[in-house]
This record gives sequence, structure tokens and C-alpha cells, in this order.
Amino acid sequence: MPHTNTASELVSPLLRVLQKQIVPWVRDKGMDNVIVAAPSWKHFQQIDAPLPEGAYVTRQKLKSKRVPFKSKNKFRGSNQLLIDALWPEDGLLSTTSPVLCFVLAGPVALPLGDYVAHCLPGHAILMPPGAPHPDGSLLCLDESRTNNGYCSMLSFSVWAEGVWCWINHTQNGKHQSSRSPRENCHVLHAQAGLYLESLAEEAVARSTEYRLHCNGLLSALIAVLVREIQQLRAFQPLSLDKIFLDTAMRAQLQEQNPIKRAQFYIAAHLHKTLSIDEVARHVYMSRAHFTRRFRQVTGRSFIEYISERRLEKAKVLLVNTNWPLRRVSAELGISPGRLRSIFLQYEQQIPAEFRRKNRE
Repeated sequence: MPHTNTASELVSPLLRVLQKQIVPWVRDKGMDNVIVAAPSWKHFQQIDAPLPEGAYVTRQKLKSKRVPFKSKNKFRGSNQLLIDALWPEDGLLSTTSPVLCFVLAGPVALPLGDYVAHCLPGHAILMPPGAPHPDGSLLCLDESRTNNGYCSMLSFSVWAEGVWCWINHTQNGKHQSSRSPRENCHVLHAQAGLYLESLAEEAVARSTEYRLHCNGLLSALIAVLVREIQQLRAFQPLSLDKIFLDTAMRAQLQEQNPIKRAQFYIAAHLHKTLSIDEVARHVYMSRAHFTRRFRQVTGRSFIEYISERRLEKAKVLLVNTNWPLRRVSAELGISPGRLRSIFLQYEQQIPAEFRRKNRE
């Protein structure tokens, strides 16, 4: 009988890379070894953050201008739904979700728009949404450093209610973005995708204690990926229907639906102004389709659902803190007047009255 690869055989090389290289790097250096990309050299120069030891950046001139992405033909079979723009003559694109790339071997020169990041093994590049990065056609070997003609990188991207992981190589003058199932898998875990997106948001916003937050998110992301792959909950991205799924796996696959992921996203972003368009884009659905499915699954309209979640969080804050109403409402991404309206609508009382009664 011909040999059939088991799930453990399919993902074991990728798992070894995570365990032997990525986990120690993240544990020892964390964000100290991560370069956060910016949309342009000008923006990158404004970021007051040291580069990892041994890394440097150089400017380069772009040959083409940014072109909004419309055609799906060029990237058939890949994550083309995430692409929002191309730089056609430069081999660059930008996506609507972040990409995190670790250098595994060899010196790497990674084009990031009108500048290049020169990195060594152990360094990582975090490319937030909108930041230009290679489309898979470029040779990323750094010819300015001593090399043996080979380099490789492990990349992560949010994709289809989870995280897509893949290894790519440059060798003998050719670039290969691996489609081997042994170096390419989809971890079906919505929270992992949320960790990666939150990591990019924190790294760009640079709020108080952002590095502490980023280190926690980076560690959580890698830990979840290792665990899910160890427990054989990782699949070939482009052929989920060809991978054997037992009953538990099928239940998990059905559970991690776009609306479930939207609920994760809403819970993590209650402190911000949320719109239907923003959340629909996050789960790759049209506004009309998302609105209809959201009501079917939750039994609430989008506005009703968010108001109820904010009400729940406001109740906890009002009872357990001495924060003034202004701060409570700011934590929920709304005005004090809007918070009062929500309480009157659902509780028939104002926030101050709710706080007094429940503390008594």
C-alpha cells in the first residue's frame, strides 16, 4: 500500500522550527528582536525604537506607485482576499491583516516599500495592515552580507478564522514560498488570529506599557500555535476538505465561524468606536451578508449586541471601581451621554443610580 502522511508527519517540521527556534527567541528577546514596519521610510524614521542588534535599514527607490488591488487572478489560490494594494514593478503588496515574519537562516534583506530591513536569524519583522512587503516573487537573500546563497523565513498571517503559517526559502537564485504540507499549515484558532492583530495594533499605537503588552501577546500567539499543532489541530490551508477530520475537529471547525470571530473582535475592541463595516471587513464578509448573519446567530442587531456588551462591562466598572462616569464611558469607547442612554434603555435608571443601588 502507498504510504499516507499522518497529521503529525504533515506538521512535524514546522513544529520543530517553532519549538527549537521561535520559542527560545521569543522567550529570550521578545519584542527586542522585532522590527515594526511602517508604510514608508519617512514614517519609519519617526518611530523612536532601537533596531535589534545586528539589524539595519537602507533606503531604496520605488519603481511604481501604489495600485489598489482589484483582480483576483494573479494570486489565485492564495490569501488574495486580504490584499488591498500592489506595487506591481517592485514585487510588493499590502494586506488588510498583519504579517509576522521570523528569519530562520541566512542574512535576509526584506523590502518594505521605499526601504529595506537587513536582518539575521532570530530577528523578526512585524508588518501591520497597509505596510508594503514582498509578494513572494522577490529574492530576499541579503547580498550585502556574507552568505552561502541560502536564507529562509517563517511567516504568520491571519487567515480564515485562524493563522496561516508557512516557511519560504531563497536558494540558488530562486525564491520558494513553501506549499509543502510539511512547512505550511493553517491553525484553526480564532483567538490566535486576534493575538496577532492585537499585537500589530499595540505595536503601532505605542500606548503606555505597549512593549509589555506586545511581549505578552507575542508569547501567547506562539504558545497557542505550538499547542494547536502539537494536538494535531492544524490543517493544510488550501485543502481542508482533503484532510481527515474526526468528530471533535469537525465540531471545532463549525464553531470557529466568522460571527464567532466577530464576537471575539468586538469583545477586544469595546474601548473603541466600532462600525459594522469595520467588523465585517475583519471577518471578510460584505456589510449586507454580515448584518444578516449576525442577527441570525446572535438574535440581536449589531448595534443592540454592542450596546449590551458595553452595558455588561459598564456594570462591572461602576460597581467595582470609583471611576467617574467620564472614565467609565471612555473605557467603552462612547460618550457619557451615550452611556446614560444605554442604561435608561435597558435598566430604566441612570449609571449613578445603578452604582448606588448595587453597592448598597
